[in-house]
Formats: sequence, structure tokens, C-alpha cells
Amino acid sequence: PPYGVLDLVKTPRQKEDPHVGDIYLLNRIKEINPMLHCFGHIHEDYGVEQISDTRTTAINAASLNDKYTYRKSFVEIQIHDKKIKEIKW
Repeated sequence: PPYGVLDLVKTPRQKEDPHVGDIYLLNRIKEINPMLHCFGHIHEDYGVEQISDTRTTAINAASLNDKYTYRKSFVEIQIHDKKIKEIKW
């Protein structure tokens, strides 16, 4: 994920900065300004968030929780007229 966007982890090694996202990815997203950015991997911080200073909706669609058991099976995103209409978990 981009730095500071649905990228929080709860592991002891992250005491100083719990964000594990990539600052270069965040800067590139701000440069390109896509409508949607989907990713997974950070199990603890799934969800939807608007990236500040952009039109970009970020979705962390990690399907496993922090204990590696299934939380959700999929995310459905409905787009109409180049706009996100609905996000279903």
C-alpha cells in the first residue's frame, strides 16, 4: 500500500512507525491521481479510505485477518460513468 493509507501493522518491530506503506507509491499516486487503487497484504488494516489531496479511493482488500483466517471472500466495486457508485464487502 501507499505510505499512511491502510498500512498499519501491529507487530513489535513497528513500534517507532506502525506504517509500512511505500512513500514512493504514495507520491506516484498523487502524481497520476487515479480514481481507484486496490491492494492487499496488510491484513490488520483492511478497508476503504480516500487518499488526501487526490480523487483516489484506496481499498485494502486483504481477505485474511491478522491470524490468517478468512474474513471476507471478495470485494465488489461498482463503477458507473467513471465514478465509484458502490463498494460491497
